[in-house]
Amino acid sequence: MKRTNWLFAAIFIASLTGVLLADGMVVPYHKIRPPRPALVSDAFTVEYHVVTCDIKGQHAQTNIDQKIKNVSGRLAQAQYMFPIPRNANIAQFSMFIGEKEYQGEMLEAGEARRIYENYVRKVIDPALLEYVGTGLYKSSVFPFQKDEAKRIRLKYRELLTQESGLIRYLYPLNTEKFSKYPLKRVRVEVNIQTDKPIVTLYSPTHPVQINRIDAKRVQVIYEATQVKPYEDFELFYAVEEGKFSANVLSYQPADAPAGYFCAMIAPNTNVEAKQTPKDIVLVTDISGSMQDDRKIFQAKDAMTYIVKNLNKGDRFNVIAFSDFINAFKEELVDFTEKNKTDALAFISRLRAEGGTNIDGSLTKALSMYKKTDKSRVPIIIFMTDGKPTVGERNPAKIAENIRKLNIDKKVKIFVFSIGEEINTHLCGWLASQNHGFTEYIRTGESIKERVTAFYNKIKNPVLTNTTLICEGVRIERLLPAELPDVFSGTQLVVVGRYVGSGDAKLTLRGKLLGKDYERVIKVKFSGKSNSAKDADKVWIEHLWASRRIGHLLNQIRLHGQSEEVKKEIIKLSKKYGIPTPYTSFLVRENINPASPNVMRRGLNAFGRKLKEEKDSGADAVKDANEANQLSSAARPHAAKPSGIGGKYQSAVKKGELPGASGNPTSRVITVGTKTFYLVNKQWVDSTITDKDKDEVKTKLFSDKFFELLRKVPALNKYVARGAVKVKISGKVYNITN
Repeated sequence: MKRTNWLFAAIFIASLTGVLLADGMVVPYHKIRPPRPALVSDAFTVEYHVVTCDIKGQHAQTNIDQKIKNVSGRLAQAQYMFPIPRNANIAQFSMFIGEKEYQGEMLEAGEARRIYENYVRKVIDPALLEYVGTGLYKSSVFPFQKDEAKRIRLKYRELLTQESGLIRYLYPLNTEKFSKYPLKRVRVEVNIQTDKPIVTLYSPTHPVQINRIDAKRVQVIYEATQVKPYEDFELFYAVEEGKFSANVLSYQPADAPAGYFCAMIAPNTNVEAKQTPKDIVLVTDISGSMQDDRKIFQAKDAMTYIVKNLNKGDRFNVIAFSDFINAFKEELVDFTEKNKTDALAFISRLRAEGGTNIDGSLTKALSMYKKTDKSRVPIIIFMTDGKPTVGERNPAKIAENIRKLNIDKKVKIFVFSIGEEINTHLCGWLASQNHGFTEYIRTGESIKERVTAFYNKIKNPVLTNTTLICEGVRIERLLPAELPDVFSGTQLVVVGRYVGSGDAKLTLRGKLLGKDYERVIKVKFSGKSNSAKDADKVWIEHLWASRRIGHLLNQIRLHGQSEEVKKEIIKLSKKYGIPTPYTSFLVRENINPASPNVMRRGLNAFGRKLKEEKDSGADAVKDANEANQLSSAARPHAAKPSGIGGKYQSAVKKGELPGASGNPTSRVITVGTKTFYLVNKQWVDSTITDKDKDEVKTKLFSDKFFELLRKVPALNKYVARGAVKVKISGKVYNITN
């Protein structure tokens, strides 16, 4: 189905005022033409928006409960109209006025189109065009009294589609670009029940809470208050097949030389009962600075939690360091009740004092691993809040010493950097060169929560030494570049590019309980397509771009400048609207973003930034943390419709936006897979260059404009922003005011 058929937004147009909100459209009750400007987004607020979806197998029933309040300060008369998906069957649609319930009526798509186009012409608001062609439900709305709230309920059923073993559920939540007020409360609850154990659960759009009731029943929740959702809620799930669930989605833009894929890999419930044992050493800084803000007590709490929650069969040790090295034992010990009790007593006695001997502490920790044992997972969890002040103090030499000691042992070092006085380069090197990663814990954040949350993820290793290879098409630039281990209750999300199309084989390899494991996944990589079905997967491309930029930023931050890397960061940042410290100037330029001058200015700005780069301090930690978040992103990062915020936000003067309600106050937006920059009061597609000569030009709301929309329906979602210049299938459409 087309994505535009799924956009639910409440468009309130009262006699003189209106607002764009969630889940439907309220239009004038009296047949009068509202004076311009007709759409004033201050008439209604959404008190709550609660969605409950029950899925059995692939059959989904969605229940919507919403309360809308008139805050216009006057009487409002209207009708409520609700766009519905083509393949959905409405079971209930009603509005409560007091205790009385009023039912709605169904309109055909043709009549819906005529209604929408009529309101578009009268109201002169291109946002309405997103709904052209969908089905429509209508319900009369008695006059909204001042400060009155009305409750709306809707229920519909649908059969969910399955592709590559993944079942997809989509709920329209994209209201940000329409509403002035945030939703006071929004909750989406999806309850899934299947005949087979549920393995993969992934939302590329929202942070969700996953509650596993049992192997075949799962509850997924997204909840927020005072929020403006800017994306539809999307959820993928898959059921058990073999020892590992491995599902692959692919997408190839019509005008791109390569496609993008996303592989989701998760262990099934049978494997969860047998985890690979760990050899784990906890290394913590107990220098004098750890006394500040009670960091030492939080670190001790984190280590206490981990020791109490080791698995039977694990081996462990604890090392505390300042200017001296203090180990619980001289070698790894079995996890027994006595060793646990003794280790907890050792941790309780630790006090913060002295300097910081990072090189000595990690050298001691690595000495615990006598030889590589492929049947066990070697892990070091390292916590520090400072720079090296004792022993070897040169960060590069420390990193190289540890790398050499760990070449054959292949111990995974996970670094937790606490506060702003740490050396971000050293922490980054220690993790990236030793099969781990770094987490930056800012001042005021909970050390215990971050460390224990991480341990809960890696507590039960299942597949280690993971690799992914492909036959049939060429895959490139896999992210993460080095695949991490797969743990029970988690899943590995891998994105990459591919060249070619058609049938291929992905082979997942690793160590399962110390033995070689191989899983062959048959994949059909998509060819170039403009279909709406493929357009629903544009998030894969954006997720890859987010991780790629984070990976490149870390390369420059840790290993220095590279002309090639600089150019790629700027190119990706421009194309996908992903702000970085080095390309923030892009949102301030009121010129064609594809101009060579922009590139030259970008390179100069990039060079200046790098010369000022520091390895410690608040800015260094912030930049390192942002790069890490991008490189390990679970969801795409891009310029949000509300603007990109923070130090990258660029204010737009009143009257500079291209004439559509709900437009953001930034100079860069992302719609689908395209990024647009504001150039002379028109949104310009970042992929347009001076070489694009094939152009169709028309004016908003003219007869030619509506005719063009019928011929090229893909334009609807772009003209919803107003005046726009966009390239589709090699042709440029220039829509002006």
